[in-house]
Amino acid sequence: MIPYRKRILVVDDSPSSLVWQLVLLQEERYDTLTATTADEGVAIARDERPDLVILDATTRHADVVAMASALRADPRTNSIPILLLISSGSRERALETLRDTSDEHVAKPFEGSEYLRKVRELLVRRAAGGLR
Repeated sequence: MIPYRKRILVVDDSPSSLVWQLVLLQEERYDTLTATTADEGVAIARDERPDLVILDATTRHADVVAMASALRADPRTNSIPILLLISSGSRERALETLRDTSDEHVAKPFEGSEYLRKVRELLVRRAAGGLR
């Protein structure tokens, strides 16, 4: 029997950031899904129900808030953990507006080891039923 590989949806409008994240995640043997817009991310999350959503909150703040809120409001996606990538310069604003809709955050620029540690922690917490 082939073990189930965790699926992670990465929503990021920066091609270089997206590629770097995909390299990190695929090296850890996660299956990855990608979206470059909030609307696309919501649609993919609803259809595919990934184990984790990683959402870049460094640009288009209103779109990020709308996406996170949509995921939390939908019974199909409300239990999927959300990891936010936030700008260190706008950390307080991002956390204030997204506190109720996200589970964890990493400030950009970030170290790959910190990013992967947060990914693993959220996946373990979800598997143990410790999220939402």
